[in-house]
Amino acid sequence: MITVADILALPAFEQIDLVAPIKDAGEHRVYNVGILDCPPSINGYDVYMPGEFILTNLGFCYEDPALSDASLIAMIERRVAAIAVKRVYSPCFTDAVAQASMRMGVPVYLYSGAYHERVAFESLNLLQRDLDASDKSDAVDQFLVGRSKSQVRQEINKLAGLTGSTMRCIAISAEKDDRCSLYAIQDTLNDFLNSFRQRHEEVQNACAFRYHDTLLVFVSYAIDEQHDDIFHDLENAIRGVGVNYYGVGDLVPLGEADISIRQATILLNEAHLSGTRRLEWSDLSMDAFSYAAQTNPMFERTARGFRSRIEKYDAQNSTELVQTARAFVHCSGDIADTAKHLHQHPNTVRYRLRRIRTLLDMSDAHDRELLVFLSLAFLNR
Repeated sequence: MITVADILALPAFEQIDLVAPIKDAGEHRVYNVGILDCPPSINGYDVYMPGEFILTNLGFCYEDPALSDASLIAMIERRVAAIAVKRVYSPCFTDAVAQASMRMGVPVYLYSGAYHERVAFESLNLLQRDLDASDKSDAVDQFLVGRSKSQVRQEINKLAGLTGSTMRCIAISAEKDDRCSLYAIQDTLNDFLNSFRQRHEEVQNACAFRYHDTLLVFVSYAIDEQHDDIFHDLENAIRGVGVNYYGVGDLVPLGEADISIRQATILLNEAHLSGTRRLEWSDLSMDAFSYAAQTNPMFERTARGFRSRIEKYDAQNSTELVQTARAFVHCSGDIADTAKHLHQHPNTVRYRLRRIRTLLDMSDAHDRELLVFLSLAFLNR
């Protein structure tokens, strides 16, 4: 997805000023780029569509503030993504434009830099790159459906050119307030990865590309174990290019590349949620098992089958056995703590646990056995 901020981060722009404050102006999605070179009297601007990034120098309005106002306001009312006005002709317009910009939520920028034809060329190229990247995102999604190890090796080679014995995936996102787009980070990273591969003979391949709204960094090795100094070199580069959060997947055999990719993307999401800049799989502790359970259809089907017995009983009898089972797991099998958590008497908890044992065909199980069983049944949260 290309945003206004991505367009403004292009080299063709130099000094940029926002005419009126618009909340999250840079987050507006851009679908196309258009050039404004005529007054609204020509066609009422009906050929311009919402979501377009409009470039203009207002040369056709030279020294005519009224025409400048009418042109910009008419374009704003088309609900375009943004309007960028080049300062080349000293554009003049009144506060009416700023008021319309704030009212419609359409940012208007004044900029110095390249002519708008060049800006349009770079912007359209960026949109095409995003289209190509989205195709690769689809390829990764398909890749994660589930394949044999030999198929995974073939697909990861086709997807990223990876060869060798092992690989690691790192998922990263840009600084929230950094105007540099993911593409700029991607280009910087790929330049580094080229030299990184040359410095370390154990490195077979290394590349970075867009995956939806993140970047995935793939590195493959000719060895089974990665040396710490090689990994530190890689991480130093990642931290140095404007990365906000990143998740580090495990080093895995090439035939298990999908596991490292899944881990990295899950970890990046967890890093955002927890506000932790960097996460490895082991950092998730108990939650790592929960995520692993979510990707195993047989485990999920088994756990869901046992949970459904308790859920159905609750639905038919207006009881709270599921809530009790979860609290029992949360309190590590301590009856007193479970009762306190539920605001119930301990005997009430014991009665409910006996009912749960009956439903699960575990009437003779001790509390410790029941705790282990319920921990597995409710592991996939």
